[in-house]
Amino acid sequence: MARALILQNSPLEGPGVLRGLLEGDGHSVDVVDARRGGLDRSGFGLLVVLGGPQGANDDLPYLREEESLMRECAARGTPVLGICLGAQLLARSMGAEVRRAARPEVGFGEDVVPDTRGGIMDGLASPFAAFHMHNDSFGLPRGAVRLAHSASCENQAFCAGRAVGLQFHLEAGAGMAMSWLRAAARAGALTAERAAAEAARAARMAGRANGNMGTLYRNLSGGLWA
Repeated sequence: MARALILQNSPLEGPGVLRGLLEGDGHSVDVVDARRGGLDRSGFGLLVVLGGPQGANDDLPYLREEESLMRECAARGTPVLGICLGAQLLARSMGAEVRRAARPEVGFGEDVVPDTRGGIMDGLASPFAAFHMHNDSFGLPRGAVRLAHSASCENQAFCAGRAVGLQFHLEAGAGMAMSWLRAAARAGALTAERAAAEAARAARMAGRANGNMGTLYRNLSGGLWA
């Protein structure tokens, strides 16, 4: 299997369960702090760009460098997976707009509705459970296919050739998701009452959401970077 290059935009938002899934498929995994710049332009067979607290429209040189690399990979047919901020950067790299979502999505929700019944969305319920942590959302690039939506977010996932953007978090297992919720509560982004409600929801839904993300990963690995 090919080398997978994973770009990390925040110390808190690492590859999570995705690393183990990729390594289990035989990929060598290289996790790089994208904020340092000087990104590899070749020598990998899969590019993954993770989330972070930044806005995709922020005037930060390393975000533009990530966009440039994603654009190059998409043009030459190298598989690209963007998650949350990574999906927004991927959409921007293809000419789409990134803007404030109608409502922030934080925590576990059984609210993602597939727009297709096969391919990458094969085997997922309608709606299905996933973990969210975002204020912004992406427009749909020209020529891309929307894969999923929710009531709060018009575009939850898209595919353009061998490039896929996911607004929800494929990589966040239950432990990582809870650590993000606790960090949000400490930062005052969640009230104590909301944090308690999200913790209770996580206890009910995390296993189901993780199972869905496993199904989604298998569809991606079988269809895009096999």
